[in-house]
Amino acid sequence: MEPQAALSGGDKQIAVSERFGPPETTVKANPAGGTYFARQSNLNIDTGAVIPPEDRRIIYQKANMFWHTDSSFKRVPALCSLLSARLVPPEGGDTEFATMRAAYAELPEATKRRVERLVAEHSLVHSRSLVDPRVLTEDQKAEFPPVPQTLAPIRSTAANQSMSAPMPRTSSARRSSRGGHCCAS
Repeated sequence: MEPQAALSGGDKQIAVSERFGPPETTVKANPAGGTYFARQSNLNIDTGAVIPPEDRRIIYQKANMFWHTDSSFKRVPALCSLLSARLVPPEGGDTEFATMRAAYAELPEATKRRVERLVAEHSLVHSRSLVDPRVLTEDQKAEFPPVPQTLAPIRSTAANQSMSAPMPRTSSARRSSRGGHCCAS
């Protein structure tokens, strides 16, 4: 076995991510747009200086404080998100997680049958516009038009079924013609 060169933290995260499937690139509006990392930081990527609160990059990131499912605004949403921190403050900076798979499993059967046929429109533009309608450029808005996603996508087996949290939505849920199956691979 040949020795491997030491990998950087980012390279290690990409290597782990690739075990789940091909990584996706992030949107143009993100400070690390076009890379495998959706950068969520208040530090300037080039200088390390703190970004002022009125800067477009900080305003863009405020929409992440809404309840959401990562990447649901993409036609084929990500299977999962892997998070890492480079600098961690001694307090604050909490990230909250919920297992939608467990939430779905606890639903009454009648509710499961009802939600598995529902579709909600997911929109990056809508969620960002709730913070500031001017935060995205027209080019950034055009990159990801709203997409319909089933509320309870089936990944591969019924054991893997979960709920997708399209919050906030731009339209009411409607019945799916796809029978509740998600187009994600």
